[in-house]
Amino acid sequence: MKISPFVALAVVLGGCRSDSTKTRPIPGDRGPAITAEVLNASGRAGDARVGTRLLRRAGIDVVYFG
Repeated sequence: MKISPFVALAVVLGGCRSDSTKTRPIPGDRGPAITAEVLNASGRAGDARVGTRLLRRAGIDVVYFG
């Protein structure tokens, strides 16, 4: 399957847009803190750890992962 150069250009330019005028709220900043427990049921080692790191970077308190 060959992708048209115009479609590829549209996808690239669409992904380069900046939403700098919009700010995203920090989880737990205006309400109760968000806590989570991350469990890996996929059968692949390390998925819970990766998910935990992503959630913590987003400001969510992960109390347990495994």
